[in-house]
Amino acid sequence: MKKYKRMTEEDQKSIVRFIHELSAAEDESLSWKLLESTFGFTRQAMQAKPGVKSAFQHAKSSIRNGDKAPRRIRSMSHEDLVKKVEELEGEIKLLKEREHKWKQRWQRIAYNIRQKGLQVNDVDAEAAQDGKLPNSNETESIIRTLDSEIPPPLT
Repeated sequence: MKKYKRMTEEDQKSIVRFIHELSAAEDESLSWKLLESTFGFTRQAMQAKPGVKSAFQHAKSSIRNGDKAPRRIRSMSHEDLVKKVEELEGEIKLLKEREHKWKQRWQRIAYNIRQKGLQVNDVDAEAAQDGKLPNSNETESIIRTLDSEIPPPLT
């Protein structure tokens, strides 16, 4: 009876990396038999790992359909892609924080508009049909003067 070793997390990562490389190269020789001979695990053992199975299925369908990842992504290593994902997640987090601050600021503005006896809808109304809105340069100069930190209300 042939004895197989247990598949580690590192083994799974290397199998998935190998599958991605074959998929990016559009190598139609991708098969469970190839993976078995390359890594020494049975097809059943590899299919039991969700990451390996989904990578294999995705690679097979992309090879079959001719779907190609953009060239710049295909040329990046796994580590580079992981680093890029981490950078993008950090950027998303930063943008969410900025969005939260903007929401708070506009809530304060809406509150102060109401305190002055106006309605936000009155201030945010569409321009009259004959009224001409300022161009982007004029708008930017107007907003720049208003785009400073709102001081806390005087009590």
